[in-house]
Amino acid sequence: MNVALEPHRTDERLRKLLHIGFGLGSISLRWLPWQAAAGIAALAVLGNWLVLHRIFGRGVSRHERGFDEGIVLYPAVVLALILVFRPHLGIATVCWCIHVFGGGFANVAGKHFAP
Repeated sequence: MNVALEPHRTDERLRKLLHIGFGLGSISLRWLPWQAAAGIAALAVLGNWLVLHRIFGRGVSRHERGFDEGIVLYPAVVLALILVFRPHLGIATVCWCIHVFGGGFANVAGKHFAP
C-alpha cells in the first residue's frame, strides 16, 4: 500500500502565540530571585526540547522532524540573559521583552495586515 505522506506544515500563528505567551513570563523576573528564574529557564530548555512538540504537535516546528533549534534556543537565550544580568534582572527583562514582543507582534501584524 502506497500512502502519500502529507508535507509538513508549520503553524506560524501558533508558534508566535506561544512565543508571545511564554514571553509574558518576563514579568515574573521582577519578583523571582535569579536562581529560581535560571532554574525555570533551564527547565524550559528541556521542556521545549522534549515535551512542547508532543503537546502542541509538529506544527510548532519549522522542520518536519517535529522540533527545531529555535524552539530550544529561545529559553536558552533567556537563561543566558538571566545568568549574565543576574545582579540587574531588569536588563534581562527588557531584552526578553524586546525579543518576544518585537518579533512576535511583527510577525502576527505582518501576516494580518499583508497586502
